[in-house]
Amino acid sequence: MLHMILLALWIIGTLLFLRACGHLLKAHLWSGIKMLITSLLCLILAGLLSGICWSLSLLNNLTYQTPIATLSIKAIPSAQTHVYRVIFQKPGHAPQAFILTGDDWMLGAHTLIFKPWVQALGLHNKYQLDFLSAHQNPTDAIPTVHQNQNYNLASHHTHGALFNPFNRLVFAAIPFLIQTQEGSAVYMPLQNNTHYQILMASSGLIAKPLTTPLEHSYVS
Repeated sequence: MLHMILLALWIIGTLLFLRACGHLLKAHLWSGIKMLITSLLCLILAGLLSGICWSLSLLNNLTYQTPIATLSIKAIPSAQTHVYRVIFQKPGHAPQAFILTGDDWMLGAHTLIFKPWVQALGLHNKYQLDFLSAHQNPTDAIPTVHQNQNYNLASHHTHGALFNPFNRLVFAAIPFLIQTQEGSAVYMPLQNNTHYQILMASSGLIAKPLTTPLEHSYVS
């Protein structure tokens, strides 16, 4: 709606300006001056609103958060502690269940971070999810049979085969657009009945706790 208003202001202002010039050329000074002032007001207003919209668009591009996955955690009733069933799901994909043992979960990804000015123009960061794992405190007495889980996600949840050899050559050819290619990870506590949304932001991965699971994110 706002874009239509801006377009109308630019068109009206331009047409009035052209008509004002025509009146002035014909020596119709009074009507030409009035029309010229009106056209300039329309064009100034259109310019100000366009500048505000452009600034808001740049700010939105620099502060965006794109949901890329969800996690829901439930403790597994057993004699052992710190054992959890984790449901991992990307929007539009089937959920996957993993068993994690420890105090914290960690989700890692390979990320391509564009420079801020590139992100401001609307090109968002790219990612490829790599692994889901658990971390435990050294003081916790957890049976070794459950330690060192490290589930590979790269073969199931790639982001357009982002880091294949051809794309790596492309990235190497445009270093002026890329800030860094690096690993990014988030980790949060493993607790019963907790839910998280994983987002890709301008700086990398972030995890957002949820009070309730998203409708598409949890399968009991």
